[in-house]
Amino acid sequence: MSLPSVAAAALLGGQPFDPSSIPNLDAWLDPDPAYLTIVAGGASNMADRTGLGHDATQTIVGREPDPIANDPLLNNQPSLTYGPGVQYFDHTLMAQAVSDWTFFFAVYNSVVAGIRAIYDDGTIRFRPSGGSMSLISGAGALSTPMGIGPHIVCGRLGTNGLLRVDATTVTGVLIAQPIGVNANLGARWTAGGDYFQTKIGDTYIYKRELTNGEVDTVMNGMGRKYNIPVV
Repeated sequence: MSLPSVAAAALLGGQPFDPSSIPNLDAWLDPDPAYLTIVAGGASNMADRTGLGHDATQTIVGREPDPIANDPLLNNQPSLTYGPGVQYFDHTLMAQAVSDWTFFFAVYNSVVAGIRAIYDDGTIRFRPSGGSMSLISGAGALSTPMGIGPHIVCGRLGTNGLLRVDATTVTGVLIAQPIGVNANLGARWTAGGDYFQTKIGDTYIYKRELTNGEVDTVMNGMGRKYNIPVV
C-alpha cells in the first residue's frame, strides 16, 4: 500500500494519518492524481488504495467528475468536483451482504436548496439538503446541521448508529439492509438524480462499526489533513 501524499505529510508534521491503521478498512478512495485515470479531462476511475479492488468508476463519457490537484476550498488538497451537471461514480463495494459499516467523507458542501447525495446504494443514503446532513438506512434516519463550506462527515451503521459532522454528533439505531447492488458516489442510487454538485476529497469505508475512540481517531486525522476543526 502506498503512502499518503507529500503534501499531506508536510501538513501533519511528517506524520500523515493512515486510515489502514484502523482494522477492516474496505475502501480508501483518494482523489490524488496518482490514483486517478483521466479521460478527456474527467476522472473515469479512482483506484482503491486498500488493494482490495473497490475502485470508483465511470464508464459514461461526459459524466466523469472533474479533478482538482490542489483545491483551495479543501485546504489545497486534491478533490473531485461533481457537477453542476450529471457527474458521479459507480462503486462496487456495497454489493456485499454486510449490515455494519462506518463511512468517512471530506466534502465541500455548497447545497443551499433541494436534496443531493454524497453516497447512496438504495438503502444507505448520505443526503445533504439546505442547511442539514441526513443519513438514512432502511427505516432509520439521523440528521444534523451542515452549512456551506468544508466538512468531515462520518456515518456509522449498526445498533450503535451515528452521524457526525465535524464536532456535532447524533446517535440512534441504523441497521443497513444490504440489497447487493452497486452504490453511487456523488449521486442517488442508479444515478437517478440528486447529484451532489460539489466537491469530495478522501473517502474511507470500514466494514464494521468502529468504536467511538476509533471514530475520533479517523475524524482527527482527516480534520488535520483538511484543516477542519472536528472537536
